[in-house]
Amino acid sequence: MKTLKHYLASIAHEFGREEAELMLLTVFKTSFAQRLMLFMKDPALTEAQVQQLDNQVRQRKQGVPLPYILGETYFFNLELNVNRDVLIPRPDTEILVLVALEHLQKNPSAQCLDMATGSGAVILALKTEMPELHAFGSDICEKALRVAQQNASRHSLDVPFTQSSWGDAYTENESFDVITANPPYIAYDELYLMNKETSFEPSKALFAPQNGLEPCYKLAQDAQRLLKPNGWLCVEHGFQQAEAIQQIMRNAGFTEVHSIDDIQGHPRVTQGQKV
Repeated sequence: MKTLKHYLASIAHEFGREEAELMLLTVFKTSFAQRLMLFMKDPALTEAQVQQLDNQVRQRKQGVPLPYILGETYFFNLELNVNRDVLIPRPDTEILVLVALEHLQKNPSAQCLDMATGSGAVILALKTEMPELHAFGSDICEKALRVAQQNASRHSLDVPFTQSSWGDAYTENESFDVITANPPYIAYDELYLMNKETSFEPSKALFAPQNGLEPCYKLAQDAQRLLKPNGWLCVEHGFQQAEAIQQIMRNAGFTEVHSIDDIQGHPRVTQGQKV
């Protein structure tokens, strides 16, 4: 009978030790923090567990991203449910959280709206860091909102989610101190950049017309309408889009427009302030 360590050794060489460990932890329903205790015990795998692992390995060989196989991923110290209705949160998006926090921490009970929220990763990370924050999320996709609500419930976070095409579901009476967004921003003529794993993610959350910039025109207009005076719009984008996003914001009436680099030194988030 196979033990945990035996199975780990058999798949780690192909997928790397970290991925192999995550597969095993899911099968044994053990948290990442408790992994050392589990590996020290080196339990034997049941027939059902072997079948579950074999199924995970088969999907991974087909190119399915591991978070989709496991049904969860990590973002900003949060464990989040994910499926093929939402993008897998990237480490780069944590920059968006940090940028928003700089503004929100000046007022712990501020109002923040995250548009195109997907799994809810950004707004839930902000709410976790600032429990008194009045946090809201919106997305046009009903299925994505179900995932976001699952994640809010998973962490007992009070974050209402609304189905909306950008700011259409909100009125000026629902004003915000900060609006964040990680909109689709890849141009359609960059389809060739998709790797096998990315092809499993929802294309509507990745690609946009006008060289990936179309959502930002609507986003900037709606943010001008919904932000409080001196409120901030913070938008994630492709590293070659910073100048274009800056111009869109300036044309929409934002001031103090500038971009922030990611850990690779590429401009990743652009922000602007409503007068």
